[in-house]
Amino acid sequence: MLLDLIDTGFSPAQLGLLSFSLLLLLFSLWLYHRQQPRAALLLLVLGAFSLRIFMILLDPFLNDWDERYHALVAKNMIDHPFKPMLWAETILPYNYQAWCCNHIWVHKQPFFLWQMALSMKIFGVTEWAMRLPSAIMGALQVLLIYRIGGNLGRRELGYIAAFLFALSYFQLEQTAGAMGRDHNDVAFAFYLTAGFWALSEFLKTGKRLVLIGLFAGIGILTKWVVGLVIFAAWGVAVLWHRAESRKWSRYREIAIALGVSLLVALPWQLYIFVRFPEEASFVYGFHGSHLFQAYDNQAGEWWYYFVHNNWIYGDWSWLMILPGMFFFYRMVPKSLFRTICFTALLLIYGVFSLAGTKSPSYVFFVNMVIFLFLAAFILGIRDFLKKRIGENHPKLSQAIFFLLTIGVGFLTLQHWKIEARHIHGKGVPLKNKVHNTQIYRMLDRLVPEDYVVFNCWESVEAMFYTDRTCYFWLGPEDYLRLKAEGVKMAVFQDHKYLIPGYMKEDPQVLIIEAEIWLD
Repeated sequence: MLLDLIDTGFSPAQLGLLSFSLLLLLFSLWLYHRQQPRAALLLLVLGAFSLRIFMILLDPFLNDWDERYHALVAKNMIDHPFKPMLWAETILPYNYQAWCCNHIWVHKQPFFLWQMALSMKIFGVTEWAMRLPSAIMGALQVLLIYRIGGNLGRRELGYIAAFLFALSYFQLEQTAGAMGRDHNDVAFAFYLTAGFWALSEFLKTGKRLVLIGLFAGIGILTKWVVGLVIFAAWGVAVLWHRAESRKWSRYREIAIALGVSLLVALPWQLYIFVRFPEEASFVYGFHGSHLFQAYDNQAGEWWYYFVHNNWIYGDWSWLMILPGMFFFYRMVPKSLFRTICFTALLLIYGVFSLAGTKSPSYVFFVNMVIFLFLAAFILGIRDFLKKRIGENHPKLSQAIFFLLTIGVGFLTLQHWKIEARHIHGKGVPLKNKVHNTQIYRMLDRLVPEDYVVFNCWESVEAMFYTDRTCYFWLGPEDYLRLKAEGVKMAVFQDHKYLIPGYMKEDPQVLIIEAEIWLD
């Protein structure tokens, strides 16, 4: 894993942090095989966190598509936590139904935005501070997966699953803000996993029932009604085990946890319907229509997620996941929670396979289950080799197991894809992004406080770095209206989009002598 990094485009600082992170993870694996699980787990969490710090520092700009919108709304929430806004000031007409360009922004639930806003309030309005909550949640999810494996009766299963999750390429890219839905999906997967952890603890010890509802409620406050999947999986599993479980008692427990989740999530839903009724009504209908209609060219047949699973887990994924499901079923003792894991996976893949709008991230919520299957595959191969090699060669079987875990981890990380995108700019105009961001950082110095900026194509990105209100285009009618209202205007000099003549010839319009790169 480390040797392949020698021929790299990463800077010395980036390579140093990446290598340090991977060394922590490798040393953690070695300690675990040396029967030192506590030290191994500590290094595993530290390595996962360090790797995510590496990711959030890669891009000194806001990523397309979703991150820039999430970042700006979160920035505006620093001072107005209960008034989610994209454009904080709107001097031009807007369509409240256009999530890309409106004022009140209830397109997403607020909890992950509150986290980002709090981080930026503490550490300042920067890209890394905005991404920091995702890095923290990714590291903590390692602990949750480890504990879930232990509650299933196989602590080593939890450790290997947590190790693979720590190296997850898809989750790392979401943490960096480079994968669609980015921090929203990181937060939802974390709270969903936390809910499943609390459920596994409750089924084992009879404790943590309230925590199930709390985490599920936060999941709803992050990803709408999808957060209820934990109750759907739990209920189906209880029905499946009806001959051996206290069915009505179990349903009462589900009802209590569900009640807690609604107490957490419902106040915000009621609040936005009272405070922002038009926006809330539209958004609820819009998200519901995703089940029947494809948006943003995100369509696909019912087998979409089976064909595109390589986007999430790698080209090799099905070769390990399918036998891993078999090994998981065989090695995990029969239990209600084992059934819940399979049920959650089937529900998520089933519902989103039939939905009109599709995206790989829609099924990544249940990554905990997939990584448990991958861990079961590794353990199943190890057990098979033990039988073949025999108990007389324990070091050989352990070495094969160690190398197999590293190999699967290497394929999970896919660091070459990270380098291709963030260093070599595959699919991303890196030079333009870096150059334009440097200009946006200077806008507060280039433009007086009471001016509005126009001819700013990347207005959402710009407003993250400046306190000036920015727009792209200004038509002649709005121009005359703003002039009459005494609004002071600044405009970026000609670039790919030329300054309209009526503004260019106006001596009161401030021309910003800075070139925006868009080609």
